[in-house]
Amino acid sequence: MNNVINWFEIPVVDMDRAVAFYEPVMQVTLR
Repeated sequence: MNNVINWFEIPVVDMDRAVAFYEPVMQVTLR
């Protein structure tokens, strides 16, 4: 099954902290 959502934006102040949080939660590598 392909992912339905392939692009979205989440405004953040600290990008490193946000990536460290969202990568394991969503099980993806963020770019």
